[in-house]
Amino acid sequence: MGYAVGVAFRMHDELGVGCRFLTVDSDQDAVEFYKKMGFQMNLHRDYKNRKYPSMHYDIVAGPQRHPKLSSSLGNYRSDDGARFNTH
Repeated sequence: MGYAVGVAFRMHDELGVGCRFLTVDSDQDAVEFYKKMGFQMNLHRDYKNRKYPSMHYDIVAGPQRHPKLSSSLGNYRSDDGARFNTH
């Protein structure tokens, strides 16, 4: 999961891509795992009472609030020498 957040964060940070949230339709048994990683439940009525709960992660605010993911982002930020090809 750190990889997906890192790629999305770099797209936002380096390219200015409008990538703000990651969403998942979680297995019932994985909801607590995603909550520990900083995901929040989507509370809109269209998402309530679903077999696979819908959750989202704020890419911009998330890493500062959740050290578990913040520490793994170091591998995917622009200071590692790898950049997205913009051509």
